[in-house]
Amino acid sequence: MITFDTPRIANEAPFGTLDGLDLSTQNLSALAEYLRQHGAAHLSAIERIDLAENLTRRRFLIGAGALVLAGCSVPSASVPTATSDRHVRTINHQFGTTTVSGTPERIVAVGDGMEIELLLGLGIVPVQVHRYAPDTAYRPWVRSALTTLGAEPEVVPFLTDTPNLEAVAAARPDIIVGQMSEDSYTQLAQIAPAIAIDSRDWRATLQNYAVLFDKQAGAANLTRTWDTAIADAKARLSFTGKKLGIISAGYEQGTFIIFGLDRSPQAQFFAELGAGNVADTFMAGVSPERIDILAPADGIIVLNYTSLPGEDPASNVILAQLPAVVAGRYIVLTEDESFSLVEQNPLKVDEAVKTAERVASVMR
Repeated sequence: MITFDTPRIANEAPFGTLDGLDLSTQNLSALAEYLRQHGAAHLSAIERIDLAENLTRRRFLIGAGALVLAGCSVPSASVPTATSDRHVRTINHQFGTTTVSGTPERIVAVGDGMEIELLLGLGIVPVQVHRYAPDTAYRPWVRSALTTLGAEPEVVPFLTDTPNLEAVAAARPDIIVGQMSEDSYTQLAQIAPAIAIDSRDWRATLQNYAVLFDKQAGAANLTRTWDTAIADAKARLSFTGKKLGIISAGYEQGTFIIFGLDRSPQAQFFAELGAGNVADTFMAGVSPERIDILAPADGIIVLNYTSLPGEDPASNVILAQLPAVVAGRYIVLTEDESFSLVEQNPLKVDEAVKTAERVASVMR
């Protein structure tokens, strides 16, 4: 049982204020964060949410009592009914096994990449999504899906690199999905069943979603969508036998990143279209002296991200010497085009194919 942490909280909260804080204007997440900073840090996130809910309920009940005394009636709160579906689903993921009873309805997505894109592809809108850049627009394929489905999730910013546990708990999720560290997984699993997804394997994530949400038919349709689009693009775009060099600016000024086949979804996408790659491994911090790694490339793709802006290779003294650049077989992608190649999955396969078409146009 959760108890009030201080006499002050117990005495003031029922009357609608706490150190001058008007409880009627605070959502549960904000109130739980206030409690964490004022003596309830020893409680878990879900316990602080319960405490916040308890405090606001006590305030409501006192107000309700006053209404009754004044001859007014208070609508009775609806009582949720327990689901009769006891089907048990067991999901294996990178941090262990998660067991879920029934079909989850309230879903929190920790991240706004593949975790939400595959949900939307299955016609599911999470109640809450955590974003690193909450004030920026969704990518076009996500915005289009949300518009089609006619719903908007609550958007919560990450706290540095970790999910906002108070906000997650306040959402009362049935399931939490997303890319997460093991520490975050351990904390999130105390709030609700959690599943850590692998952004490199959309098929495994889609299969887990199909089991979790009873969406086997929808998952099969998405898989066919991907396979059909890739087969068509491979036949049309003639990447077979061509070698690509895929690069971006490096994290350190003057260096480059070369996206190799081992763990770069951008390179793996073009490999599905038949293209080779000049690098077998992902390489960060490549100095200008080593840029000759790109010399065998038939075409150069420059990725463009907010933190790693792309530049025209022809304007770079080093890159301008590469045979592909001299021949004009290079392209600087827009940021949306660059993100269409990250965390590949069927929701954005049409956008990825359009990007591939642009790349192919400069290699003919």
